Amino acid sequence: VLQAAGSTSAAVFGASEGGNLSMLYAARYPERVRALVLAAVYAKRIRSADYPWAPTPEQRERQHARLERDWSDEMDLATLAPTAVHDPALVRRVTTFFRRSASPGAAVALNRMNTDIDSRGVLPSIAAPTLVLCREGDREVSPEEGRWIAGQIPHARFRGLPGDDHLPWLGDTDGLLDEVEAFLTGVRRGPDAD
Repeated sequence: VLQAAGSTSAAVFGASEGGNLSMLYAARYPERVRALVLAAVYAKRIRSADYPWAPTPEQRERQHARLERDWSDEMDLATLAPTAVHDPALVRRVTTFFRRSASPGAAVALNRMNTDIDSRGVLPSIAAPTLVLCREGDREVSPEEGRWIAGQIPHARFRGLPGDDHLPWLGDTDGLLDEVEAFLTGVRRGPDAD
């Protein structure tokens, strides 16, 4: 896409499991990534002694079964989007978005593939300036996990944000985007005039 657009490099933003692809891209093509922003990311999806933030294999299996069972219904968004659970219209929009993005089988297959992700080995080779963001109340990934990831990437910094939503496009999106803008431009704008 960068080549087709005539661009030599870009600031790359990755959220949740998209962060892993962004990390791999930054490590593999350092000349193409001038900055890396990671929001609500993880490096590994199965807990181990040296990575205590990830779910256990049993927890992941329960999640696979729940996805398969509930994908066609109003899903429980309490983990991914706790601020949405009391807004039935928003729950419908988010669950419709998820269902239109993948079939139940594809959703489970994607979740199983995500379970196998382990990008810890590439973190030290990321050369781009990196910002790792995580909402302090995120129930899907841990702020401590984000701090650890930032600590493994040279020249990275971590910024905890208020809020509970894992999905970066819900909750305080302005606060998240303000951090991204300040990181990429070095300037923090004030609020827009009305």
